[in-house]
Amino acid sequence: GISLDIIVSSHLKRAHQTANVIHQKTQSQAKRLVFSQFGEMKFGNFEGNPIRGPDATEETKSRFELLNDQMIRNLDQPWPGDGGESTRDVEVRSRKGIDEILSRYKEEKHIAIVAHGRTNKILLASLLLNDASQFRTIKQGNTCINVIDFNERENRWSTVLVNYIDHTESKGAGSGGTM
Repeated sequence: GISLDIIVSSHLKRAHQTANVIHQKTQSQAKRLVFSQFGEMKFGNFEGNPIRGPDATEETKSRFELLNDQMIRNLDQPWPGDGGESTRDVEVRSRKGIDEILSRYKEEKHIAIVAHGRTNKILLASLLLNDASQFRTIKQGNTCINVIDFNERENRWSTVLVNYIDHTESKGAGSGGTM
């Protein structure tokens, strides 16, 4: 296995707890950091409302999908309501988090970031495809593992593994490590 130098999570409870478990289970000497830049996208009026499953109303689902489609065409359109973010907002803040880690911790080479589905997708699309609007093409299962490399000389990111879920109990669709 790879020894981690840094384990960073978002400030949100689920990611924070997961990062703590990783830190404990790997008996890691890694620095344990919390960066709000890796928090989940803020969905404005949809925050806390079910958009899938039996508790989601048809009206909510259709309104969410309509707005979601509009946001794909316009990266600067935020979710309506207090604090709603756009795809661009998430891209900018999560890349600032990456840039901060790379500039503050130049000697550390193996960094685990524990974040959230939409944020992961937007960040991966931005880093690997140079196009945050392609986030919908990237699959992310719960607790999936992504491994990407940064080539400092070429200032370029490359894919090693994306959406690896074989470590989970439900190894369903999405395993196998492809985008």
